[in-house]
Amino acid sequence: MVKLSTLLLLRASPRTGYELMGEIKQMFGNSSPSQVYPFLAELQKKKYIAVFKRGSRDKKSYDLTKEGNKLVDNISEKTGSI
Repeated sequence: MVKLSTLLLLRASPRTGYELMGEIKQMFGNSSPSQVYPFLAELQKKKYIAVFKRGSRDKKSYDLTKEGNKLVDNISEKTGSI
C-alpha cells in the first residue's frame, strides 16, 4: 500500500519524502524511510518522478512527470477508479 499511496499523494501535489512518510503514517499507522526512499529512487530512475529543491534549506521535493501520471492512469484503469 505504501507504493500506491506514494503515487496517489504525488499525483495530488509535489511533496518531500518526509511529508510523504508523515501522510502515509497518518493513513496506515506506520511508515519508514526504508519503504519510501527506495521506491522514490526507483520512480526517479524510471523517469516517473522529477526531483527539485525548494525552500531555504533546499529540501528535495518529488513530483510526477507526464510518464508518472500515465502510470497512475494505467493503474487506475486496471483496478477501477481510485
